[in-house]
Amino acid sequence: MFSWQEGRRKPDIEMYAAVVGRLGVPEKDCWYVGDGGSRELWEADRAGTRPVLITNAGHPRVAGVRDSPDQFRPREVIGDITVLLDLVLDSDPARSRR
Repeated sequence: MFSWQEGRRKPDIEMYAAVVGRLGVPEKDCWYVGDGGSRELWEADRAGTRPVLITNAGHPRVAGVRDSPDQFRPREVIGDITVLLDLVLDSDPARSRR
């Protein structure tokens, strides 16, 4: 989903609700991954989804570019998008019972 297609801008809580509705899953099962600008992570948390901050630490040229950092710090923080799949798989209760 792109905010411009919805006629809304992050962090409009209605955008998060629209995504959850389209996916047809509970909010708690939706993950929102962002670099933490414009209160996007705080609003994702408020919408009941699972926010993940990506710091881009592995990419120094872009890591410090965010000009409006989110003050909210979610439980999950990753340095690079390549770590996301492991984070998702590690959080799956079905996998932990194996």
